Amino acid sequence: AEVIRADGSVEPLPWGPEGRGRLRLGPGDGLAVTTSGGGGYGDPKTRDRWRVLRDLREGRISARAAVEAYGLDPKEIPSEAGEDDGDG
Repeated sequence: AEVIRADGSVEPLPWGPEGRGRLRLGPGDGLAVTTSGGGGYGDPKTRDRWRVLRDLREGRISARAAVEAYGLDPKEIPSEAGEDDGDG
């Protein structure tokens, strides 16, 4: 986590015993927290086919991921999905 001050400067949020307590934010200051992405829940091969196709159509997953991770039959991939970019 970081404190983003109104003047644009960035300070790491203090952690550990010396960093516990209160943090004073002034007008225009902000707090940025970065979290890890979720890995999903359950077996991806059991995901509803229509959801996998929607994610493919919306560019959320690649054709390769649709086949390898989600078990989609390559024949189900619409031609407009285009070339596989190799991303997941």
